[in-house]
Amino acid sequence: MSSTTEMKSVVVLSQAYDDRLAQQLNALGHLAQALGVDASKYHGFKTAEYTDAVQRPLAKLSWWPLIVLSGRATKVAEFWNDLQSRELPKACFVESMISGGSGAQLEATAKLQSPLPIIAISAFGPASDLNALTKKLSLWRAPIAKRTTPL
Repeated sequence: MSSTTEMKSVVVLSQAYDDRLAQQLNALGHLAQALGVDASKYHGFKTAEYTDAVQRPLAKLSWWPLIVLSGRATKVAEFWNDLQSRELPKACFVESMISGGSGAQLEATAKLQSPLPIIAISAFGPASDLNALTKKLSLWRAPIAKRTTPL
């Protein structure tokens, strides 16, 4: 059996959007889905098929870990720039992909110029490569929700 640390997926959330958790989670979901499609064609990608006690399928998930990181907007942009020279599955989610439907989003995104308003980035590949590229980023921590009613 292979180690679960040979390969990995990462999603990096820009801290510039920490006050917009719904947008960050929307980006994370879309990027995880996009990464699964692209990574499935990449050498080394494999899945684990989960079933219950009577063998009903529950999920077919990546064998490899998915780590969620965060960083300042400048560090996230650097990560995206560094990924451009590597033959790894990758995806970038920007502000223009949030609302208006796919047609409007495609049109608005096609007009973007640098610096990109990056909400999140995903990538899949050898853990050693991604570790080197993400060493200046932090493990993402969900914001603490303020409870308005007692438990």
